[in-house]
Amino acid sequence: VVPGEGRSRARSFTSDDFNLVLLDRSRWTVVDPVGDGNVSVTDHGMGDAHLSLTVPGGSPHDAGERNRSLRVMQSVTGDEFDIAVRFSSIPAAGRQMQGFLVEQDEGNYLRFGLHNDGTGLRIAAATISEQSTTVRLDAPVDADAASVLRITRTDDTFRLAYSADGLTWTTATVFTAALDVAAAGVFAANQGGDDETPPTFTALVDYVLDTAEPISMEDRPAV
Repeated sequence: VVPGEGRSRARSFTSDDFNLVLLDRSRWTVVDPVGDGNVSVTDHGMGDAHLSLTVPGGSPHDAGERNRSLRVMQSVTGDEFDIAVRFSSIPAAGRQMQGFLVEQDEGNYLRFGLHNDGTGLRIAAATISEQSTTVRLDAPVDADAASVLRITRTDDTFRLAYSADGLTWTTATVFTAALDVAAAGVFAANQGGDDETPPTFTALVDYVLDTAEPISMEDRPAV
């Protein structure tokens, strides 16, 4: 049973398990600020398809106060949603990041994700508002335990949880943020600094799921 199934509320987000040959551009908008990213739908065989977002090395594509991350966004309506995102990739090198953005506009948004700080994997959340960043969470996490991220919004309260299987959840953080949400979606990012060259990174997204509007997934059972 999908968490949140049967909840009575207006539909705010359209689920996708990226099983089509091409990304559905009527649903998703690709945002590539640097102009050198690559977005595609990759079929690994046996119906195992993923959305692939690749940022090349050598220049930063960071999801910071100037959002240079490569992202795939969808319009969001309403003041409630409950979205689960499953990644098949892991940021294995320092300064690689993948995750989910909840956006009012390019300068005001929430960032939820996994990043590698050079010593290991971390789960993080932040509020970016008017050119300033407030870190809500930055903690170590086991890669095997956090392949699925879940972002829940109720009015101005946001909850980040993670799971290994999409069934049993661990709450990572809960915070409030006044945001007039217009869009949400997945991103891939890298960073440089301290004489380090930003590394190439590819984020692989298995699905993005509105838990109140589950779909019959073609490439894996619905969680």
